[in-house]
Amino acid sequence: MTHREQNWEMVVFLDLSWKEANEIEGDDRDFLLEKAEERKHEVLKRKKEVADMQRTQAMQSQMPHQWQNPYQPPHPNIMPPQQGMPPQGMMPPQGMSPQQQMMMQQQAMQQQAQQAQLAQQQEQQVEQIEGQSQE
Repeated sequence: MTHREQNWEMVVFLDLSWKEANEIEGDDRDFLLEKAEERKHEVLKRKKEVADMQRTQAMQSQMPHQWQNPYQPPHPNIMPPQQGMPPQGMMPPQGMSPQQQMMMQQQAMQQQAQQAQLAQQQEQQVEQIEGQSQE
């Protein structure tokens, strides 16, 4: 890693100024570079966890409630929703036309897809940064 790249890591991960990072030499520089590397791995780990959690949430929100836990049978007092009717406890807002309801559902599905795509992009960025740090 070049001196400039080392300075960048200390600036980004240790919150030092460029001038401070550039002036540090010897054992202190080695020590601080190790600490910057540790922080970098912590940040990447957190970003990956957030991306995984967002992807999981997006996938769960797309699955029907009864499929989220295949080992738990449906509650005996709840009747399955009839075709064209929302599940119990999820009545559409009053005064909305079927077209408006459909549009709201489509928007919700688009948001879920965008969240899943964002989570995937974040994970790819983490993997790319991890790959660069191993070089």
